[in-house]
Amino acid sequence: MVMNPDREKNIALAQQIAEHGHFRVNRVIHLATLAASCNEEIMEDFCDSIAYHIPNDLAEHRLSYVREFYEQVSQLIAEVGMMDSDAYQQISEILLETGTCGYLLEAARPMKDSWDCDQIGYFYAETYAAVLEEARAWAESEAEAEE
Repeated sequence: MVMNPDREKNIALAQQIAEHGHFRVNRVIHLATLAASCNEEIMEDFCDSIAYHIPNDLAEHRLSYVREFYEQVSQLIAEVGMMDSDAYQQISEILLETGTCGYLLEAARPMKDSWDCDQIGYFYAETYAAVLEEARAWAESEAEAEE
């Protein structure tokens, strides 16, 4: 029986992650779909992540348009306070204006000598494969730094 090539790639990827960088993907947001949606629950969760969880990862991102996106959204959240549908629409516009429509990935890796504690990292890239590779490289680098 011939195996689907995409399935083969996923199996190889799973083996590579297990061997070299133990991490898991907590969530992936395709920002192109977020820009098209003003679902309040989804946008509220996204804004909470921006405000409380991922400041350094996006504020210092290597891509200038990602830093610009983060700065504009953070400023909007700070100014508005209580988000509403108008603010969510503004976020959609910022996503499109800055061209930040790729993949935002939240990954976790176990911390050495900890009891069920994870280190969380956030990553952005234009393709899922690229953002997954960034997370894998991060997990591997962090594991090496612990040794």
